[in-house]
Amino acid sequence: MRIDLYNAGKADVILFRTDSSAVLIDTGHDSTAREVTAWLKGMNVKTIDRLIITHFDRDHVGGAEAVLKNFRVWEIFSSYVTRQSTDLRPYVRVLQKNNITPVIIRDEEVFTLDGVTYQIIGASRAYSTEMSNNSSLITAVRYGECKYLFMGDAHNERIEEFLDSYDMHADFLKVPYHGYYLTALEDLLQSVGPSDAVITNGRGDPPKEEITATLAVLREYGVKTWQTVNGTVTVRCNPNTYTITQR
Repeated sequence: MRIDLYNAGKADVILFRTDSSAVLIDTGHDSTAREVTAWLKGMNVKTIDRLIITHFDRDHVGGAEAVLKNFRVWEIFSSYVTRQSTDLRPYVRVLQKNNITPVIIRDEEVFTLDGVTYQIIGASRAYSTEMSNNSSLITAVRYGECKYLFMGDAHNERIEEFLDSYDMHADFLKVPYHGYYLTALEDLLQSVGPSDAVITNGRGDPPKEEITATLAVLREYGVKTWQTVNGTVTVRCNPNTYTITQR
């Protein structure tokens, strides 16, 4: 398996590839939609088996219209909608045009493709419409003996909800909320115990002081960290190990 965390600024575009499957977590911002679709085509993606929309902020769902117009997507999983927003209109239009009904995750969904198991964990609480990040889907991916955890934009309350319900170790962590400092990050690291992590950030976004505070916590727990602002991060996974490169 290969995982690519694409350099899309402060946004998530995360592609999982095996010999016979493709899964995509989030689609980035509408402003980078053309760039993202070109990158996916350059990665030889022709169809997407599963598209996971973690939540409905523009930097996660903004490119969904372009993805759905350019690729056959077999199934979509999404969070519940916490607020109505004009950001959703293009996504909703293309769903209606293609007669696609996403699966809304409020508990969890587990599926396996080509030997890789994906566990999608929904938010069970009804969070404030002002905190739509807390409705983020969290995705745990297992390939062989290694586990990879993707936290979406979970804020403190969502992280604590997750930790209350799951006792989960992971080797690799996609840091929640683009590296903004979160007080619950330390609890997350204590529980999950990752060796490596990636922050999906842009230049100056989040601000330097936020990233500095987050990196300090990660260093304290011995977690080696990459930032997508410095280039797309690629994780090449074998059943018992993985390697990380960036360019």
